[in-house]
Formats: sequence, C-alpha cells, structure tokens
Amino acid sequence: MPTAHEVLGVPENADARQIQAAYRSLVKRWHPDVIGDPDRKKAAQDKIVAINLAYESALHNVYKDQALPDAKKIAQQLIVKKQYEAALRVLSHALPRDAQWFYLQGFLLMKLRKPAAAHDSFRAAIRMEPANEQYRKAALEAAIACKKRETVKGRVGAWARMVFIAPWAKRA
Repeated sequence: MPTAHEVLGVPENADARQIQAAYRSLVKRWHPDVIGDPDRKKAAQDKIVAINLAYESALHNVYKDQALPDAKKIAQQLIVKKQYEAALRVLSHALPRDAQWFYLQGFLLMKLRKPAAAHDSFRAAIRMEPANEQYRKAALEAAIACKKRETVKGRVGAWARMVFIAPWAKRA
C-alpha cells in the first residue's frame, strides 16, 4: 500500500506548503465533477478519497508534536467567546503543560459538563502549585458536581439535558 507521501507525489521530508500544493493539484485533476466520462467517475471518486486521506495523514505527520505559539492566549480568547470545544482543541497544542494549562483544561471540561475529567485536571494543577486557592476551589466544585451526578436527580438532569437540550444546541 502506498504511503501518504507517495499518493501525493511529494518527498517524505516535504513541508506543509509542498503537501498543500500537491493536494490542490491532484484534486483539480481527479475531482469527479471535472471528469465527464461516467465510467471514469467512480475511479475518480475512489482516487479523491485516497488523496484526501493521504493529505490528512501527511499534514498530521508534519504538525504532530508541534506547539502553537500563544495557544493559551488563543484558548482564553475562545473562552470569552464561549467556544469551549474549540478552546479545548487549541489548548491541547499548548506547551508547556504547567499548572495554568491544567487549570484551563479543567475549566473548559467543567463548561463542557465533564466534571470527573475536570477534577483530574484541577488536581494536576494543585500538585504543581499546592498553595493556589483558585485551583483548590475549582477542584472542590468539580468534586461536588461529580457527587451531584451520582444522585438520581443528577442522573435524570444529565439525561434530560442530553435528550432535550443538546439536539437544540447543535442546531443553533
């Protein structure tokens, strides 16, 4: 099976620009809408799928383990805009993972209604800075939220939010 770089026709040490240029060129050439012959359209669709998968894989290899500059700052801006999932994705690329990073991750997980994971993040922040009262208070709130979810009322409320509120939130 050919590698992603072989499918795109770029060397193994290609940078993001080379990968993107090769991808665009191949998509223009193999896009099913460009192919007029109905017999070749199915082959073109299969080729486009292979090109897309190769493109994602090659870019992932280029960008893996690469930190975003000012990722924490970008995540905080997204928090202000209440884009919690996007902020969590951006935060995952931030280095170093210090106490503030774990606190921000915990804050975002609480906003996404994942108190158990948030509690773990807050505890990691506390291990790094044991005297920080803000981290301790956040960990306590997450622990209380976990306990509330264990009650019948908490489970029914979580179920109701999932069934009745979540579908409407996705449409908005």
